[in-house]
Amino acid sequence: MTSSERKPESLNIARLREEIDEVERGALRRIDPGVRAMVIAVCALVLVIAAILPWVTGVSGWEVVSGAVNSIGINVLPKVFGIGVYLFGLIGSAVALGTRRWSLAWLCTFGCGFFTVFGLVSIWSQESSPSHQPGPGPGIGLDLALVTMLVLTITWARVVWSRPGGVFDNNNDEGQQRS
Repeated sequence: MTSSERKPESLNIARLREEIDEVERGALRRIDPGVRAMVIAVCALVLVIAAILPWVTGVSGWEVVSGAVNSIGINVLPKVFGIGVYLFGLIGSAVALGTRRWSLAWLCTFGCGFFTVFGLVSIWSQESSPSHQPGPGPGIGLDLALVTMLVLTITWARVVWSRPGGVFDNNNDEGQQRS
């Protein structure tokens, strides 16, 4: 083989290597939730149901979030929690599942986790009042939204960490060391 015949062959190999590297980079930015996608979808449905149920003093979740009812006893914490629930738990989860982007899945993990803690605070705020008398109390919808956000946080965390070599990689052998 002459040197002029080797150049096109080496150029083809270099192009092929670049294509392979590009495909690999694209694959690393994607998630494959597997059966966890069904859990996330069911949680999104539960959040829609929670919006219909009462959150505070008989007022439904969608009314709390939209501000349709300005009742005494509804403070700002359940409203902000409701916004986070529907922003990260419902819309964010749908977009992350639809696009299967790893960065959006991480965003949902952090958002759902933050608003889970915020949900605990909003339930506490409904159980107490400045006068040391019992507050109006949280409704079943607020409790259901909080539990659903906790499930979403755990599920999204398992999805983003299940990439090859990740914490929850199911393909690793127990005897194999992780790098």
